[in-house]
Amino acid sequence: MTRQSIKNLIYLFLVLVIIVSCKESGDSISNKVSETNNKDSKGIKPFVSIVEIPITNMIRAISFYEKVFNIKIERVTMLDTELGIFPSEKQVTNIVLAKGSDYKPSADGVVIYLSMENDLQPVLGLVEANGGKIIVPKSEISPEMGFYALFLDTEGNRIGLHSRE
Repeated sequence: MTRQSIKNLIYLFLVLVIIVSCKESGDSISNKVSETNNKDSKGIKPFVSIVEIPITNMIRAISFYEKVFNIKIERVTMLDTELGIFPSEKQVTNIVLAKGSDYKPSADGVVIYLSMENDLQPVLGLVEANGGKIIVPKSEISPEMGFYALFLDTEGNRIGLHSRE
């Protein structure tokens, strides 16, 4: 078993622990997030607000993500940082491509999983055709939890996909 396979199994295990803990309590992850965000407490209410995907080549990264996800990315510059902003119609989380001296793409950092709702395969099928590399093909987590896949984007970031079917 390769080092990368072991890492992938560890990541999968962590995702499963989180999902199973929500299932055992009878709540979904989205219910847990809503419940946490709606509580009137003085504590911190963690949720994902913005995801920045570090890149080194804005044109290449925008081209990749626009083609793979069939979206239009808005390009903006703030101070000396270039941003590619994903459309965020009614989404809680904003996704941004970020290019600047403090942003370094990596396959070893935090992994975000983008929800593909019903089936991740159509999106995954566009990854390699647009310069990315599939690390883990569509794989079943369990019948209740659906499927996941991992790929490297054109910048070298490891990105996950998740779907029910």
